[in-house]
Amino acid sequence: ESSLLYTLTLVPSWWCYSTIRKLLDIDNRAISVGALLCSDRKSCRCLPVNWKAHFLFFDNTSRLKSPTSGWTVLTMELSPQDQEYCRDLTMQLLDRTIYDCEELGLGTTHIRSHADLHGARWKKLQSHPDVTLYADRSPNSAWLPGMNRGDWEQPVAVVTVGQLNCSLDDLLLALLTPTAATIRLRGVLMGRRPEKDLQLVPIVKSTEASPFQFLGVLRFVNTQHWPLTMFVDPREMVLTLATGEVATASGRRYGYEILLSVPVCQNNNNRSLARTQVLETQVFWEQLDGSVGIYSKLIVDIRSRLPESIKQGMLCRGVMRFWKFIPRCIETKKLHWCLKRKKVLARELQRQPQVMGGPASCGGCGVMTLKPVNGKPSKRDEIRCRLCDAWLCWKLSCRASCQVSAVVCEGKHICEKEIALCPRCIIF
Repeated sequence: ESSLLYTLTLVPSWWCYSTIRKLLDIDNRAISVGALLCSDRKSCRCLPVNWKAHFLFFDNTSRLKSPTSGWTVLTMELSPQDQEYCRDLTMQLLDRTIYDCEELGLGTTHIRSHADLHGARWKKLQSHPDVTLYADRSPNSAWLPGMNRGDWEQPVAVVTVGQLNCSLDDLLLALLTPTAATIRLRGVLMGRRPEKDLQLVPIVKSTEASPFQFLGVLRFVNTQHWPLTMFVDPREMVLTLATGEVATASGRRYGYEILLSVPVCQNNNNRSLARTQVLETQVFWEQLDGSVGIYSKLIVDIRSRLPESIKQGMLCRGVMRFWKFIPRCIETKKLHWCLKRKKVLARELQRQPQVMGGPASCGGCGVMTLKPVNGKPSKRDEIRCRLCDAWLCWKLSCRASCQVSAVVCEGKHICEKEIALCPRCIIF
């Protein structure tokens, strides 16, 4: 019939009808399913053995119809009322998060890798060497100031307590994302799919007095990895993003990052996508041993019939990606800073002695493999350090000590590649 949209979706044979319905989360009246089991490859060459072809019949308003067809993205604009709303909301959440942190006694003591949270209120979900993840057993634990209950249907919350072996300034440097390029870099380092139609409107920018301060509204379209793309539509994310540092009345210094879905720019698209509700508040403080303590709360509105434990497991995986992201982002941003100031740093590096050999020797292993011309190595087939231009022979023996993995920008794309740095610059 012309009023129906016919979609062929391939799923494993062990997925039953009820599983598909749960994943799609659709009304019974909107779907009828017929299953065709392939007995051999000859009868249906496009399907492997033991797979089923499920023919899903939806009407024109179903979830699987592409929402991006005919969809136009307009420039995001914020009114003065929107900007003031974002400021007030982030400050409310920051005050509440610091209060919760101090109420649990986390900001005043060295928490090491785990927090001793009372088992009557907290359920431990995962435990790792530097981080522990909990679920709050108390009723309405997922609700925080600024969450409109009309927009949130099934909020799932995970609380994280842990530490990172870095300074507070380095951590805030990694979190600072004042441009769309730095947001894309963060997505690459965290292993996420590239954000589509990304827009960022700054409200408060960094200054020399407050280098880590930033407040803005971020909009992008979030897509899933295959095969979830068959079941989950692209969803619009409109978030207020805030980073910075504050000092409490007791003089204690906290860094923070806040991400929160906000109801702004509702009419920017002629065909709006469904929006996902997300809230994440994180506070950081320096500890006596030089590490940084972290307390965070992540809340996501997961509108599906999956069990609570599976939803919590999905959030836990996202939290653990953050722990791997911070060290990589610190090194990436420091390396990027050095490469941008290469000419200034080269003069300073030239004053320092080479780790091995002289100017005609390899800066990595110290071996002279090419005959020098006028006191310098031959220009033919040479590889040089990206910072100080020291010559590198690039043998296997020195490549291991001089090869550095870095995330770089090539045109409009962000990719990971290997670059050459001599040991002197790596130490620097």
